[in-house]
Amino acid sequence: MSSGSGSEEYDFEYSEDDEGSIDDAEIEIENLYYASKEVARSDIARGVEGFRRVVALGKSPGVWGWKALKKICKLYIDRDHMSTCNNETELLKVYEQLLSFFQKGAVPPSIGEKGLNSILSKVASRTASPGTVGTSEGANVFERLYSLTLRAARLADNERLWVTTSLKLGMLQFQLRNFDRLRMILKELHDTRQRGGGIDTWQGGYVLDLSALQILLYTEEKDNRKLKSLYERSLTVRSSIPHPRTLGIIRECGGKMHMREKCWEDARRDFFEAFKSYEEAGDIARIKCLKYLVLSNMLMESKINPFSCQEAKSYESNVEIQAMTMLVKAYEDNKIFEFERILRQNDAAIMNDPFIKLYINELLRTVRGKVLIKAIKPYHTVLLSYLAQELQIPVVALEDLLRSLIVDGKIDGKIDRVKLALIMTPKVDNEKDASIHHWAKSLLGIKQSLQDNIHPFLISL
Repeated sequence: MSSGSGSEEYDFEYSEDDEGSIDDAEIEIENLYYASKEVARSDIARGVEGFRRVVALGKSPGVWGWKALKKICKLYIDRDHMSTCNNETELLKVYEQLLSFFQKGAVPPSIGEKGLNSILSKVASRTASPGTVGTSEGANVFERLYSLTLRAARLADNERLWVTTSLKLGMLQFQLRNFDRLRMILKELHDTRQRGGGIDTWQGGYVLDLSALQILLYTEEKDNRKLKSLYERSLTVRSSIPHPRTLGIIRECGGKMHMREKCWEDARRDFFEAFKSYEEAGDIARIKCLKYLVLSNMLMESKINPFSCQEAKSYESNVEIQAMTMLVKAYEDNKIFEFERILRQNDAAIMNDPFIKLYINELLRTVRGKVLIKAIKPYHTVLLSYLAQELQIPVVALEDLLRSLIVDGKIDGKIDRVKLALIMTPKVDNEKDASIHHWAKSLLGIKQSLQDNIHPFLISL
């Protein structure tokens, strides 16, 4: 994505007049463009004014006017106060003018497509950040930009631009939770792909981009059957090098799918891959996925600290992840009361994530199970009331926990309903038992051999 403040997208060749001198007007426009670009770093309003003069000085829709309009659009999108009505209106006006330059051939189609995509990518980054789609007005402006681009792409018969814009619009609808609109966009994209048309639009990474968007919807709908099928197919696509953010989305959704199936280890693997992909893409979703990685790591009762790997270690002291870090420490130390205290004191940081909230009870159960197994280790018989007191939970909840641990094979024993106690099954030292069995068998063999040898001797006497 072009930031608008870095290097220009292409070089220019200047034509000389009959006398061999460069057009003075062209030089003036070029100088004004770069001067406005510099001014805009400290004074956006003056920068915008300068870019407007660049457009006005052009005799026809030309390359410098195109570049000036593109800069104005990006400045408006970047502005913190863009939510005001005037700025939104101005952004739409400028963008429509930019599209008219595109349609009139101010720049080559490939350059124009790249420029429009850079603006829409900036819009996408705004909508992906927390709190940036906070007002319906702001969201409507962004959606209007996508809609205008779709119309221009159709008029220009530019399918690639139409596909990329539709994908971005679909992501916006997902973020706004307009799932009916998202389904319509997905259908249009699938229909376009089915028609083909002999072009290479679908030979690149767009297949995975489309899959990622569809996977997001299946995840939201909790349709694990369709999700699993598409997820597995997506991992086998090798037609191009996908964008790391796309891979992050697919892996994150795969992790959520595995969590619903209680396949903790598979979930952990996917969340780790998602975290690495988001990290590569510079996407803030990496923090969220790191939290999910920690969650699944504890649920699978792993003895490996998730922050021990090089990729995650730098985030161990991150403010947004500190609560999960403390949970990991309490989990490793089998300190159930400390674990519960951290949950209570960091309720907002942990429980505000609806996905994490779904598995907190399961996580508490896992930690209590670890503590319980350690507590009963020295005993053959232990009262339920004592264990309930140790965990500070009702006896009924304790019984439920014990039954699940017995069924899972983590505790070898039974609940005595009369004594209200847990009776452990005596452990047999299999190795020792085998040795005794072998020794006894050897003695029998010696006895039989002696009998066989002594009996004929006695008869001969």
